[in-house]
Amino acid sequence: MSKPYYQRVSYRLLRLLLREVAIRVGNGTLRVPTASIESLALMHWNSSWKTEIIRAVLAQRSGAFLDVGVNVGMTLLDFLTTGQSPGRYIGFEPNPKCVSYLRAVLRRNGLHDCTLVPAGLADSDALLKLHLTPGQDADSAASIVQSLRPAGTFETMWVPCFRFDGLRESLGVEHIALIKIDVEGAELEVLRGMGNSIKETNPFILCEVLHADAHADEAAHRLRNGALQDLLHAMGYAIWNVEKSADGAVVGLARTDAFFFKRWTRQNSEECDYLFVPRGAEAEMESFGFKLTP
Repeated sequence: MSKPYYQRVSYRLLRLLLREVAIRVGNGTLRVPTASIESLALMHWNSSWKTEIIRAVLAQRSGAFLDVGVNVGMTLLDFLTTGQSPGRYIGFEPNPKCVSYLRAVLRRNGLHDCTLVPAGLADSDALLKLHLTPGQDADSAASIVQSLRPAGTFETMWVPCFRFDGLRESLGVEHIALIKIDVEGAELEVLRGMGNSIKETNPFILCEVLHADAHADEAAHRLRNGALQDLLHAMGYAIWNVEKSADGAVVGLARTDAFFFKRWTRQNSEECDYLFVPRGAEAEMESFGFKLTP
């Protein structure tokens, strides 16, 4: 779906008037270049439930923050709001349009210690097809899983994807505090490709697991989510659903053993975010300040 007409017009006017805009991020400001329509997403960023969880985990743990599926950098802003050292941030994004824009943001703000890897993560080292909504080069719903939205019409591009376990030494990552995964249906492949690193470092994992598309095959969706559950349990992880208020704040975390089957709607889309918690880390959760429902 293309940007609404009023957004496209307002963006063109903004671009004529300003080369960049300043947005409030934590105790500082971030200068966002307006040379690309992708700037609209960052200009509308606000602190949210995701900011709260990232802050809570990183306050308890040392190590890198891995942002898997950066898109145009919304989670980067969540991270910067926590006041952590930029050197702890490593982002992975296969879409060259998003990478080009993010590099401009990092350069404009002197965030040279933030690491941006122009590749996706998967369970093999390969060129994979990224499926995007036509006309949206920086589509936040882009996916390497063709069956995710079977009735959709997509443009495709080949993108490089790698196993994180094979990249870890090159990136110099010893400890991992938190992994955020937002990869539109490819969570299983990402986690398989970083299995050894997860077992060695036991990070918290903040992950979106979508409900089934209206046209998706129910049996295939259940099978994929079942494989994801089995993998998490085998690695010693518990699944906690992130419960949110109407204004987007964290209400609490609720323990669940399975991803329940639902058809995705805009009304239930906020039910799809989870915190995967390593065995033995329950005591740390008490310090987060969120309501916990075992």
